[in-house]
Amino acid sequence: MIENVGTVILLKQKRKLEYYVFGDETEGFGVRIVQKGVELLQAERRGMTKDREQALAFAHRLASGTVFPQHLSNILEDGGFAV
Repeated sequence: MIENVGTVILLKQKRKLEYYVFGDETEGFGVRIVQKGVELLQAERRGMTKDREQALAFAHRLASGTVFPQHLSNILEDGGFAV
């Protein structure tokens, strides 16, 4: 299962950020951020939680904060996602 939970378009920077939740109840759910535009970047964390709703809520928070792929690991290391 892969579900797009948000898209942010940054016109001045010519970038588009897409936020996804992926996985299943067996392997766990993770989040993915894809940046499209001048350069293509992607970051993801697999198996963060077995709770789909929790993964969706986290991905929505990332989208509302306009988080870029290169910042995902820092947010997770700083405790931005508590399972």
